[in-house]
Amino acid sequence: MDNFVEEISTKLDPGAIVRDPELIAAFTTDWTRRVSGKCDLLVRPRDHQGVLDVVQAAINHHIKLQIQGGNTSLSGGSVPLEGEVLLSLGRLCARCAVDPDTLVATVDAGVTLERLQREAMKYNLTLGVDLASRGTATLGGMAATNAGGLHVLRYGSMRSSVISLRCVWGDGTESPRSAPLIKDNSGISLTPLIVGSEGTLGVITELTLRLVPVLNSKAVAMVPFVTIADAVAFAGKVRRMTEAVSAIEMISRRAIRIVEEVKGVVFPIRETFEVAVLLEISSNAGAGDELMEILQGTLLAPQLQSTLLGIDNTSWSGLWQWRESITESIQRVGEPLKLDLSVPVSALGDLWRAVDEVQSDLAGGLDVIRFGHLGDGNIHVNLLAEEEVLDLAEVEIYRRVAELDGSITAEHGIGTLKKEFLSLVRTEWELARMRDLIAIFNPGRTLNPNVLI
Repeated sequence: MDNFVEEISTKLDPGAIVRDPELIAAFTTDWTRRVSGKCDLLVRPRDHQGVLDVVQAAINHHIKLQIQGGNTSLSGGSVPLEGEVLLSLGRLCARCAVDPDTLVATVDAGVTLERLQREAMKYNLTLGVDLASRGTATLGGMAATNAGGLHVLRYGSMRSSVISLRCVWGDGTESPRSAPLIKDNSGISLTPLIVGSEGTLGVITELTLRLVPVLNSKAVAMVPFVTIADAVAFAGKVRRMTEAVSAIEMISRRAIRIVEEVKGVVFPIRETFEVAVLLEISSNAGAGDELMEILQGTLLAPQLQSTLLGIDNTSWSGLWQWRESITESIQRVGEPLKLDLSVPVSALGDLWRAVDEVQSDLAGGLDVIRFGHLGDGNIHVNLLAEEEVLDLAEVEIYRRVAELDGSITAEHGIGTLKKEFLSLVRTEWELARMRDLIAIFNPGRTLNPNVLI
């Protein structure tokens, strides 16, 4: 370790190397507070060359590195578990350049989503991917985990937004600068490979991202449904009626009650419901009129009377607050086990019932808070209970997901928490190919040795 520090000290600025335990402690627990690690050294380079120097020195001195962006991981994928040196990209944030003619942005990996949104908004542009953690989540980390977020239905996940990127591979080599080429058909692209690899192949240092125009007209509705099956049917009808859907979110009754309790507010819909659906329509004009036409064409009069509408900025933002306040509110009442599940949309009802059955089988010892993305089949299942109950519930729910041809993670990644369950949804052939790729690009597992596989 001393030789490693000596080598990088000659190449990095003095503030890049941190050994103060109190300063490091802020970086060694993930956002959920369920995963904590240990680390004696934090390294914070400011540029691509600094990252390259750190990785090469780590290889030279047989040091393991844990990569961290905004530390918003919900699967334990961002903290050092076994004394790895923590490679933080938080200071790698000098460049955030928007090209309004090409509709792209070139950014350093440590730039936050919120900062890019502010810069792009100067040209009435934005990134298609949006997250509630936008003020902390870094674009490099979002690409590394192929983050999805709130508008996957319309714009896809991060893989759809990354045009090109620059990285330092785990073998100490580097890729060239990212280029704003909208079309490039020159052989096999490594960009889609590293997006979603969770830092097991390389460290992303720079990205060129596709931007989209901000749609000026937006309208939101919150619709209550007595059953999840009714909500799924509604979402299908809406998607068949229009291409203007930018989000279809679902919020369970229990999630609403948690927000009410923590925030001291009252949900305006008092009728009995199992799930509330938040529908957002976006266009350049007339979103409110289109939303009303959709609701009138899909809902019966009594349900339409119970629906909440958000037509202006204040009212639709207020409805979104119910959805975006859930994660924070859950954290206020406990440290949940977060299951990020995905199944075919047609199987959402089956998954919902499977979770109900698991909760019933555990005889009331399990609190289940569900919300998520109805349009793409992704449910976030948050579990609160004693650890032994959580262990039983996790195994059984993952087994049920596998039976439904689903995934144990839709957008949070495998990280360290889900490694042991990956074989439920990936074949041995697929796992072997993952290991082969890591052996090529990160042969000594210098980078993120405990992540993914």
